[in-house]
Amino acid sequence: MTRLTDAQRKVLHALQHLIEPEAERHLASTSAIARRAGLGGVFTRNALHRLRNKGLVCQPCTGEWSLTVDGGQYGSA
Repeated sequence: MTRLTDAQRKVLHALQHLIEPEAERHLASTSAIARRAGLGGVFTRNALHRLRNKGLVCQPCTGEWSLTVDGGQYGSA
């Protein structure tokens, strides 16, 4: 599992709020933010659909993150 930096965790937290039924209209800005944060091409259109449905898991009380996209697993653990 790839460990995320604090900055990347903050970006994921912000991006979490964009993952909703109309997320596609946010795709360009979401992808740009992800690239600047060093998350690479994680946020593709298909990935956003998967994230919205089940892919991004946040445990706010522990601050732990888990994200699996195209077989790659990212997280704080």
